[in-house]
Amino acid sequence: MVKKLEIKCSKEDFENLFQFLLKSSFKNIESFMEKENGRLNKKFFFKDKNEWKKIIPYDYHLMINFLISELKNYKSPFSKEKIGFLNRIQVIESNFINKSLISVKGKHIFSLHCDRINSYKIYMCFSDIKLKDGPIFFANIRKCKDQIMKKINEIEDKKKKFKNLWRKIDTKIYTFEEKPYISKFGDIFIFDGREPHRASLLKKNGYRAIIIFECMTDEN
Repeated sequence: MVKKLEIKCSKEDFENLFQFLLKSSFKNIESFMEKENGRLNKKFFFKDKNEWKKIIPYDYHLMINFLISELKNYKSPFSKEKIGFLNRIQVIESNFINKSLISVKGKHIFSLHCDRINSYKIYMCFSDIKLKDGPIFFANIRKCKDQIMKKINEIEDKKKKFKNLWRKIDTKIYTFEEKPYISKFGDIFIFDGREPHRASLLKKNGYRAIIIFECMTDEN
């Protein structure tokens, strides 16, 4: 199940890292930004194990290398796969949005799901996240393990058929056995993307700032 860590760090220092990534673009580093349902989501994609070091200030390298080592030692509730290098960094800033304005695009993240392309994730909180701030939810795996395994096999089978249309694969998991992971600034969650999880909507005074460091499995 999900592993929780706590990093002792200067709030001001790490807020600077969050804002730096949110506002920057880098030559020769593939990036993508989208705004959907009150969420600004910026992604950086890397082609080799050292490319992230070109955009992250040196002062943070030791901490990130430590987190990657923790990630690679994470005991997944599923079959262990060989994990590659840091493939992606996501910088996400979320604010309240009226339910009537929610668009179909990105709506799937509010349902429990397994990731279509499996990766292992480091989910680092750059703000305190209470119920009003839209915490991440995880399913009770013991209550839906058979359903998950069936869904994972279905995803892998359909990937071969859909090829570049893999985004159309339905990855929802149906269970009411879930709980929110309330957190504070500096809290870190490590998990396997096959573990059913979902985002949640923010209340009117809610705010959420996170960075997700993501390592793909070798197969993916």
